[in-house]
Amino acid sequence: MKSIIALFILSTILSSCSIFKSPEQETVKPKFHDKLNDLVVKAKISADMPERKATVKSEIKIAGRDSLYIKVLGPFGIELMRLFSSEEKFKLYNSFQNEAYEGKPSQENLKKVSNINLSFKDLVKISRSEVPGNSSEYKFTGESEDKMKIYESKINGITERIKLDILGRIIEYIQFDERGIETLKVNFNDYKNVEGFDLSHRIEISFQELGGNMKIEAEEVLINTICNSPISFTIPESVNVEVIE
Repeated sequence: MKSIIALFILSTILSSCSIFKSPEQETVKPKFHDKLNDLVVKAKISADMPERKATVKSEIKIAGRDSLYIKVLGPFGIELMRLFSSEEKFKLYNSFQNEAYEGKPSQENLKKVSNINLSFKDLVKISRSEVPGNSSEYKFTGESEDKMKIYESKINGITERIKLDILGRIIEYIQFDERGIETLKVNFNDYKNVEGFDLSHRIEISFQELGGNMKIEAEEVLINTICNSPISFTIPESVNVEVIE
């Protein structure tokens, strides 16, 4: 069940080459879209998980960097899942199985409901084609054979590695656990300029712990056009909500 929820959540939802050059060659900084206030993405998700293969449609709405709304649709436009997260709270309604969760939008809670070791805030950053985590924690470690810049961050035993191209666009994100084993990998492909913003239109994700992978292909991207606040939703009163602290 968790692998299915992981498929749904990452609709609006990072190993690098082994040859490094001298750290003195750092010339690229990560790109951030400070003027990107609102983002709407309509996408197709193709997933190959141990339990099943599936293709679904999704709509992602992002207000700034702190509010995320995702709706996932199955065959014939049947709604399967909704997710909302702000800085204070998240709620997830799995209408397919008529169950719901609410709690703090922490990395630990997202892993509880989906087996994905990312925070909700990082999901927003990934959707915006920005570097997950605290950008100030990343340190330049070298340059790969294909001229990409490599940065790493290590917090609480978890190592995160990013690869940037010459324009500062994130191309790859990898997460390693305390043992140095790769647990999550995301590749950002098919960058297109949308009203002055370079955004990835194809994100490929490998879930090492789940033994599956997913491809998210943007079919329509709208910039600074939403977002009538709040972009949340109401869980039906008949559904029992599990609160996750």
